[in-house]
Amino acid sequence: MQTLVAVKRHAIRRFRFRLVARRQRFASRGFDLATLFDAYGVAPTSRDKHAAHPENEHERQHGRRNTSECLHVERVARSLAHGPFFRESSGYSTMTNAMILCAGLGTRLRPLTNEIPKPLVWIGDRPALTHVAERLVRGGVDRLVINTHHLAAKFDEALVESLPLPVSIVHEPTIRGTAGGVAGATDALGPGEVIVWNGDILADVDIAALRNSYVDEVSRGAIATLVVLPRHREEPRIGEGTVGIGEDGRVVRLRGQVFGEEKRSADYVGVQMIGDVVRARLPAEGCFVADVYLPALRRGERIGTCSPVTRFTDLGTVEAYIDENLHWLRSRRMPFYRGDGSVVEGGVDLRDAIVGECAAVTGHGLLHEVVVWPGATVKAPLEKAVVMRSGAVVRL
Repeated sequence: MQTLVAVKRHAIRRFRFRLVARRQRFASRGFDLATLFDAYGVAPTSRDKHAAHPENEHERQHGRRNTSECLHVERVARSLAHGPFFRESSGYSTMTNAMILCAGLGTRLRPLTNEIPKPLVWIGDRPALTHVAERLVRGGVDRLVINTHHLAAKFDEALVESLPLPVSIVHEPTIRGTAGGVAGATDALGPGEVIVWNGDILADVDIAALRNSYVDEVSRGAIATLVVLPRHREEPRIGEGTVGIGEDGRVVRLRGQVFGEEKRSADYVGVQMIGDVVRARLPAEGCFVADVYLPALRRGERIGTCSPVTRFTDLGTVEAYIDENLHWLRSRRMPFYRGDGSVVEGGVDLRDAIVGECAAVTGHGLLHEVVVWPGATVKAPLEKAVVMRSGAVVRL
C-alpha cells in the first residue's frame, strides 16, 4: 500500500511539473493559460466543482488532492503535451535529447550504494535523478535516456513514471564508460546534439545558457562544450581546479596536460553538450576525457567551456551526501522535513533532519543532521548519519 501511494504521488507530481514547464514555454510565446483551456476545451470548472465541497477543503489546505482533481491535472497535461500549440514552429527550436549517466558502481558512496544506485539516493523529498530530470525539463529537454548497470532493477517502471518527461533506459551488462555509455545509447538518443549529465552530479546549470554557448562554440570550431565552475571569478588562480581555460574560453589544460596559455582555472562540473562530430568518434568502451578529449586537444582541436552555474555537488562521499541534503533544507528555510506517512514519536526533536515518506523515528532525544530514507526506521538520539531502508545506520 505504501508503495502504491508513493507511485501515485510521484505520478501526480510528474503531471503537474510537466504542465508548469509547458505553461512557461507557452507563455513565453505570448499566450496565457486561459487560452490553453479554451483551445483544448479543458474546462477548469471540473476542479472548481471539487473545490466547492467543504469536505475537500482540509485536503487542499494540507497540499493533498483527491482523485478527480488529479485526473483533471492529468487530462490537461496530456492535452498540452500533444496539442498543436506545442508543435515547434520553424522559428523556435528546443533541445530534445539528454542523457544521464547512471551505470556506475557508486564505489565511493558505499555502503549507501549497496542498497540503491548513486543517482537514486534521496535528496530531500525525491531521488537525485529526479532533481536533475526536472532541471532538464525546465531547460526545454523533453526526451531523456538513462543507462544502467549496478542494481539496474531499481530503475523500475514506478520510478520512470514519476519522472517529468519520457525516459528510455539502456541497460549495460558490462560497464562501457562515460563515452561508451553514450555510444551504446545511439539508437535510443537518435541523431543530433545531446546534453550529457553525470548521474552523481547535482548542479544549478542554466540549460538554455548552455545551449546558447554550445551554438556559439560550434561556430568557432569547437567539437563540444563543457560546463565549468571558475575557482575564483575575481582572480585567475592559474593551475587550480580540473580545467584550465584560455583567453578565448577554450580548454587549455585537462588531466594535468597543458595545450595552451591558461588565463583562469575552473572545475568541470560533469555536464556537457556534444554533437555529431564527437558522437561519431565515441568508442564502444571508454571515457570522454581520456579517449576523446585529450586526443582531440593534442590534435589542436577546440573544446569550449561555459559557466552557467553557481554551485555543484559531486555525491562522492557520505559527508557530501549529507551536506547536499542540508543545503536542500536550508535553501527552503525548513528546520526539518517529514515525508507523507512518516511517524515521529513525541519525545523526538528534529533539527536539520530529513525523514522520508513512511519512515519512522522512535525513542527520545535529538535527531540532528540525519537523513532517514523512505520506509526506514531509526531510534533517537542520532546525529550526522544516514539511515537506509534496511535499517542500517551510516555515521560520519
